[in-house]
Amino acid sequence: MSNNIEPVSLDNKVPATIFIIVGISGDLARRKLLPALCRIAEAGALPDKYRIIGITRQPNLEIADLLTKVDKPDYLAGRIELYPMDLQSTEEFKRLDEKLTQIETEFGEEAQRLFYLSVPPQISRPIIEELGLSGLANRPRTKLLLEKPFGVDLESAQELANYINRYFTPDQVYRIDHYLGKETVQNIL
Repeated sequence: MSNNIEPVSLDNKVPATIFIIVGISGDLARRKLLPALCRIAEAGALPDKYRIIGITRQPNLEIADLLTKVDKPDYLAGRIELYPMDLQSTEEFKRLDEKLTQIETEFGEEAQRLFYLSVPPQISRPIIEELGLSGLANRPRTKLLLEKPFGVDLESAQELANYINRYFTPDQVYRIDHYLGKETVQNIL
């Protein structure tokens, strides 16, 4: 298997995209998501209008600290920005919506919004609720991406599924096992 990246031909135009990684300072984002996004960028498969918003509770986090596991951080440097916020505040999520709308204004078009929950399973529920209460879940072309493990046991997984169904339609939700679904993660766009 070669590590050389083949350029990708985007015959179908990839829509403007804002990839919101909730929990960007965590291990999954640093070791898996950001390097994968860098490889996608290196292959030329990112749309021209693309931004990564990294949600963090750490106000002093630096982008350079996040990109230590990325081979070629220049591919993401101008497309990533950190957004510190309280994940238990509907007002903070409404402020995030304003930020995303501002980016769409810069793009000159509405973007697909991909919310990737890179957080422990027990933190997912309140975030999903805030996405719903703030109206972010109802925006056109919004998707919710969750990594396994989904919940901590059958009961919590069912409870989480019920919460998701309150705010998101089934076609908005992607549950990913990053070991079994590596290709799926790489083809998110």
